[in-house]
Amino acid sequence: MKTMKHSMVAALALALVACGDENELASDVQALDSPEEVSFSAGILSRASGSSWDAEDKVGISATGGGTSYSNVQYQVAEAGASVAFNPVAEAICYTADAPMSFTAYYPYAETLDNGFIYKNTTETQEGVDFLWSSVNNRPYSEAPVVSFTFRHQMALLEVQVTSDEDLSGQNVVIGGLKHDGGFNTVIGEAKPKAEAQAQDWTVGTAVSGTEFEFSGFIYPQDANELAVKIGEQEAKLSLGQNMFQAGYKYTVTATIDDGKISAQITINGNTIEGWKDAAGKIAFIGDAETSDALNDEEKAAYTWLTSNYTNVTVDYIPVTKANADLSDYLMVWAHWNEIVVNDAAYNIDEAVKSYYAAGGNILASREAVTKLIAWGVIPSGRGITEFARDAVTETLGYAPGIEIVATEHPMFDGFAGTHVNLRPNGFYSEKKMLFWKFGEDANDETGKKEWTGATGATVLAQNGSEKNTVTMAEFTNTAEGNVIAIGDPAFEWNKASEEAETTEIQNLYKLAKNTIDYLMQE
Repeated sequence: MKTMKHSMVAALALALVACGDENELASDVQALDSPEEVSFSAGILSRASGSSWDAEDKVGISATGGGTSYSNVQYQVAEAGASVAFNPVAEAICYTADAPMSFTAYYPYAETLDNGFIYKNTTETQEGVDFLWSSVNNRPYSEAPVVSFTFRHQMALLEVQVTSDEDLSGQNVVIGGLKHDGGFNTVIGEAKPKAEAQAQDWTVGTAVSGTEFEFSGFIYPQDANELAVKIGEQEAKLSLGQNMFQAGYKYTVTATIDDGKISAQITINGNTIEGWKDAAGKIAFIGDAETSDALNDEEKAAYTWLTSNYTNVTVDYIPVTKANADLSDYLMVWAHWNEIVVNDAAYNIDEAVKSYYAAGGNILASREAVTKLIAWGVIPSGRGITEFARDAVTETLGYAPGIEIVATEHPMFDGFAGTHVNLRPNGFYSEKKMLFWKFGEDANDETGKKEWTGATGATVLAQNGSEKNTVTMAEFTNTAEGNVIAIGDPAFEWNKASEEAETTEIQNLYKLAKNTIDYLMQE
């Protein structure tokens, strides 16, 4: 199992014995005779302040669905340790109907929120600013409901290391160029500086004695053009790029004073899950050519976009024919190919992908790769794609291909307004490949779809237009906390996209891809 999967999975035992405010239920939703208790699987928490939860740690949980809503309900660790359960301090959250509910949770708990925000200035305090957040969307009701949160760091961590050939005693160490006055939005899990915030000098400490100084502290994710490192009367400046300080990443500033002169550098170590670990991220792109140079136009367009937009991680190309591949070090894997799978035996990568997912790996499967979900152990035999629509290439498709979103609150769809989003412009090139699930001929009958989601544990992300009996995008998870996003919608097409990169539709494609990859990298 990847070490990142021994992450912040908090086991919450919500005793559902009280009911929140109830609203009128939909006609197809049945109220429960009595609430059901929720049980949770245990996991390991890793956070900057330690490797386990303390007995007094508290989180705030909100929930909506089934005609019931809860806001900022306080839960407390039942017993300290790496694997924990949370008990309600007073009110408990409960399912009151056989309808899905969505949950969010944040740490540390605040009794009073300012419109959902916790505001802090990180130059004034470092207490209570290691903000963590998690969400579980559209969790169906069952007779033994289970909700398991995977918390993620929402701040960036800055480490400062100073070495000198002379005694540093009494000298202040100051970091300049960062904004510190900000807040944490507990509703959507975003921490950032206030709009009006200005960069401040931050005295991170005073050297007591010796030739070395170290400091570690939290900062808001932000852009910063320049970072100043001041030690006593000496100063060094570092030029920075866009999106420099991102949530969940650790940044180490190393300053050296030698012969009265100061020099400094900054390094980035990204791991959004296992508490600021010093490990560079890696993504694998699996294609059906022997080398990335030999990829067909569709696959090459997707691969080129990935390598161009994820320069802060290593992107490795892996052919489907590779035998004995080891994927355990990858944050996520994107399998995307355009050629129909004819000979399963040629796909030597299958066993590696299957093992990777079984150990908690994260996968994006798109285009023809969605036909591999059974081989990879994602879904049971007999539950694979049911509809295959593969059209010939057209240079001027007479409409704008788009997706019809079902799970509107899913992080994949952040930044999109409405449920229909076009991913390619009207009158543009297309090689339509629509690989999806369809259950019966009645577009409004969801019976077959519900039976399929129950058998596969799938979350339906998108459907084919208004046809509620279809699934064109879905998410699957396993007990090891592995995640698979399967996209068989034909609008998720890459060939020639760069030729229309400035259009709203292609920008939507890029946003959807980035949202999805970022989501999987953080899982």
